[in-house]
Amino acid sequence: MTTAAQETHTAHDVRQELPQGRRPERARGGAARVVSSVMRVASLQTKIWLTQAKIATMRMVLYVALYAGAGVVGVLGVIFLYIGLFRVLTDVAGLAPVWAYLIFAGVHIALAAVLAVVGQKILSQPMDDDEDEAAPEKNLAGDERK
Repeated sequence: MTTAAQETHTAHDVRQELPQGRRPERARGGAARVVSSVMRVASLQTKIWLTQAKIATMRMVLYVALYAGAGVVGVLGVIFLYIGLFRVLTDVAGLAPVWAYLIFAGVHIALAAVLAVVGQKILSQPMDDDEDEAAPEKNLAGDERK
């Protein structure tokens, strides 16, 4: 005669009876575990995406800061270059400061005109995206297809 207490085993007793490395199979809770696993994976994926977004944002901020610093240093370099060129024109070449200013103005006006012409040519060209769609395809024989 066995009692009900002797027939029922605790989870601890069942694990001790199973061979090492095997776990007891659970018949219930499978759907709940799947939903829990999916939610955990979704949460982890969201954290990964947010981390990637933070990294990308920090990289962009770093690039902007470095390029801004480079721009400021570049402008300072151009200013000192102008000062040095002015000194060369006035002290070494013996030009009056008025003529040095006129030379600087002429060079800048010519540079502005060249940049305006180049910019006008670039802006007046059609977009490249439309060119691919509108261009007819050619087969190996050279015939055009649409």
